[in-house]
Amino acid sequence: PLGRGLLTGQIRSRDDLEPTDFRLTVPKFSAENFPKILLLVDRIGDVAQRHDATPGQAALAWILAQGDDVFVIPGTKKIKYLKENLGAGSLKLTPPEIAEIRQIAEETEIPGDRYGPGFLELTYVESPALK
Repeated sequence: PLGRGLLTGQIRSRDDLEPTDFRLTVPKFSAENFPKILLLVDRIGDVAQRHDATPGQAALAWILAQGDDVFVIPGTKKIKYLKENLGAGSLKLTPPEIAEIRQIAEETEIPGDRYGPGFLELTYVESPALK
């Protein structure tokens, strides 16, 4: 739900990624798309600032606001990010803010696949039969 970490606002350039970072192979995160991604993050960040929150927390709170039967499972590798992500649960966006974030997402066109060459084929494979 955090766009492989890009919605956290921590990454401001493709140069912030290690040369071996998987995200550099993802077409959706191409050099041409990166300015659009940053604008999206900044606009969500504007909503987050109203609550003294991070863009990532606002993105997670927006998902949680979609209904009582919706939850998020962000991939979290460090305790500090786990704590930040948990903070999204107490962030209550107003109905206009929920609509604003939806509009931001709908207005932002970021073309490209979410996986690089070779990875998409691994997403849809036949599972071995259970014994």
